[in-house]
Amino acid sequence: MRVSTPLIYNNSLDGMLQQQSLLNKTQSQISSGLRMLAPADDPYGASRILDLSGGISTNDQFAKNADYATNRLAMADTTLDSVSEYIKRVRELSIQANNGTQTVESLRDISAEVELLLDGLVSLGNTRDSNGEYIYGGYQGKTTPFAATTNGTFAYFGDQGQRKVRIGGSTFVEVSDSGDDVFRFIRRGNGVFETAEGAANVGTGMIDVGSVVGTYTPGYYEIKFIQPPQPAAFTDLPQYYVLYQPITTPPALPPAQQVIVSGSGAAYATEAVFLAAVSAGAENGVSYKEGATISFNGLQTSIIGTPDAGTRTAPPVPIVTPGDSFTLYPSTNQDIFQTVQNLVNALAMPHNTDANKAHFHNAMNRVIADLDQGLGNIIDYRAKIGGRLNIVDRQKGILDAVNIQSKSTISQLKDLDYAQAATSLSRQLLGLEAAQNSFAKTQSLSLFNYIR
Repeated sequence: MRVSTPLIYNNSLDGMLQQQSLLNKTQSQISSGLRMLAPADDPYGASRILDLSGGISTNDQFAKNADYATNRLAMADTTLDSVSEYIKRVRELSIQANNGTQTVESLRDISAEVELLLDGLVSLGNTRDSNGEYIYGGYQGKTTPFAATTNGTFAYFGDQGQRKVRIGGSTFVEVSDSGDDVFRFIRRGNGVFETAEGAANVGTGMIDVGSVVGTYTPGYYEIKFIQPPQPAAFTDLPQYYVLYQPITTPPALPPAQQVIVSGSGAAYATEAVFLAAVSAGAENGVSYKEGATISFNGLQTSIIGTPDAGTRTAPPVPIVTPGDSFTLYPSTNQDIFQTVQNLVNALAMPHNTDANKAHFHNAMNRVIADLDQGLGNIIDYRAKIGGRLNIVDRQKGILDAVNIQSKSTISQLKDLDYAQAATSLSRQLLGLEAAQNSFAKTQSLSLFNYIR
């Protein structure tokens, strides 16, 4: 095989250029700190880096969403904390006003402070976030959610929407609650049923808010008082009986029909039949004892004071006519603003007779019970917000951990191993020098050097 001088030159030159190219690449890697200077250097690694970088970018956006959720929930929690403090103060004033020693002037002063607190509560219900949107308006973030009406009630102009923020691939967190749920859908009374005195009561009876014991039978109940038979066997206090009306659709308010509690324990289909038996001397009511528990159908309550017992005519035509009454019926919803307004209304009630005082104290007892329900609802929602904040914190921790792992993997794929690069650089320099020396010797070769 003939080896020409140009071929030797070209091969030597290609060898030196190849060594220079490798040396240049290694020097570029060392100066940049990157193993992968172009996708062609490692196509699989470049694809993995692209996927991981996209994941990091997505997680960064989720982290921003989580920060927004944290700020929004923190604002909601702070607002509800202020609401609870307002309600506690209103409750303190209610208990203070419910003291029988208060004068008309002192009640007027209490009412003035309550009205200011009511304005503050409405303002808190209309709190805006950093974007200027109302946090308790549902999806209606630009509409003022709460406003007083001309008839002394409060209207809600938001909706039931609950905003959610995505803080992970399949993780969403609620960052708002509708004003209906937080401020309006609050059960009255003890949360299961309400108690109230009859509007026409003339005695001094005051009924407790009651509680559920055993199996509660929902319905409308009425405790009515009658005169005891003469002469009274054990007490001059009145007697009572209990009427019951099942819930109908739509709900029918009293009058209740069935007598379910009587002196003998017998039940009567109608009140008229029971009263006829009492008038005839064949039946009586249950002897009333002030403060004693009155229980039936899974609920119980008590009454203090002396209810009016109506009339009982003497023979030969004995007729028993009931006196004061008290009703117990399923709880309805009421907004916290209306509860406070009811307190203002109660503080304006007359106190000139014992009967008026009883009506006042009954109204105050209802307000205090309703305030307790409202405060309990606020506490429940603060607990929900706390749970959501915990979810956000945990998710942020997960996002940080995933990003750290992804960046570590990218570093392994992309970053240069300096020790290995330094070794390669030394080897390549040695190779280049060897190629250059070889080329120099090859270049000096000539047949004429061997002819003598």
